[in-house]
Amino acid sequence: MGEINWLGMDLMEFLGSALFVGMSVVVAWVVFVLLRGPAQRLLAMNSRLSEARAFFVRTLFVMLLLAAFAVSGGRMFNLPGDAAFMEYVWQAAGNLDGVLRALMLVIGGYAIVILVLLLGLGRYRDE
Repeated sequence: MGEINWLGMDLMEFLGSALFVGMSVVVAWVVFVLLRGPAQRLLAMNSRLSEARAFFVRTLFVMLLLAAFAVSGGRMFNLPGDAAFMEYVWQAAGNLDGVLRALMLVIGGYAIVILVLLLGLGRYRDE
């Protein structure tokens, strides 16, 4: 296709990069939707955390999004100039392993922080 001079890259390269960022954000959102309920139930075990529950769940969402953007941002595909768009799609799908690895590290770190928080506060009920 043509050159996009103001970006300094080929149009297909730009579309492939945008597709990869979009796929990464969707994967991060799906992981968050799957973890939101269990995270809220875990934080509900301690009534001292009831005011902070929304903060901790939103923090998980922001960390997952930032991890996805950090891995997917600035990724160049380096495919031949006559490559079809579907080759960019397959290349983007093949690069999702780095995004999943980053999300796994974020989830592991988040679980450790929440575990330390709950162990430090103990199980507490206002009754």
